Amino acid sequence: MESSSLHSLFQLILAFVLIGAFLVVVALLFYEVFQWRQAIDNHNRSNLEAQMDILESQSSEHIEEIFLRLPEELAGVYLEEQQKERHQREQTIRNLPPPLDYDTYKTTTSITECAICLDEFGSGDLCRLLPLCKHIYHFECINQWLLEELTCPICRSPIVNP
Repeated sequence: MESSSLHSLFQLILAFVLIGAFLVVVALLFYEVFQWRQAIDNHNRSNLEAQMDILESQSSEHIEEIFLRLPEELAGVYLEEQQKERHQREQTIRNLPPPLDYDTYKTTTSITECAICLDEFGSGDLCRLLPLCKHIYHFECINQWLLEELTCPICRSPIVNP
């Protein structure tokens, strides 16, 4: 009976060793699967973070580009407004009475010099009389002035009724 109990004991020990080895293998498999999933998660997370970093840098570059272009865009709007104003001023100047020779005005005004260039009027000089305030200027002088300001250089009144 000793041999049979020894044999049973040996079978029992062998069964425990095999079951223990099986459990160790299963535990190692679970550990490897856990490590593998963690590596995949880390890889995906790092890919996601890298993609987010790229998006953030692209969006910040895009925002920087917008801010860098902003002065140009505003300058373009400003230039358009200036061109529109200049066109309106040119139209206003065209609608003024035509220039006449200074000799035409000599009898009706006491003004003898252009308040813009400070030169005296001479016979044959083309002059422009502003319709509201009746001040007189050299034609070229007042046209240059009116391209910047639609007021009389002397009295600052508007050159036409608003």
